[in-house]
Amino acid sequence: MVNDLEDDKKLADLKTIYDELWLDAKTLIIDMKKSVNIYLYAGLVTLIVAFTSLISSAPYFVAIIIGVGNVFAWILVVFEITLATVVIAFGARLIIWYRKLKKRYAKLIEMEISGRKTNV
Repeated sequence: MVNDLEDDKKLADLKTIYDELWLDAKTLIIDMKKSVNIYLYAGLVTLIVAFTSLISSAPYFVAIIIGVGNVFAWILVVFEITLATVVIAFGARLIIWYRKLKKRYAKLIEMEISGRKTNV
């Protein structure tokens, strides 16, 4: 009997949670869609920053090639290439995560978009 009361309380708590989720489902899907898109934007910005960094180190790289580069130029070029490689890998990983999450939640996002069209 005590077990039944505890189960009823748990079910009531669970129903409250489900009711709240049901009411906030549309907002939740919209937030999720925006969160998934953040991965794409962050990945693209990261790649742009990495390539900009490589381009900005190009004059030092040219100075090394023509033989007028000093130790500072060598350190800068090695640092920039290493950092850019890590940042490019990170940006690529963000874009891969974007694709995975977009595929995983495509059905929910599609339902939200079609629901929005029918409400208009």
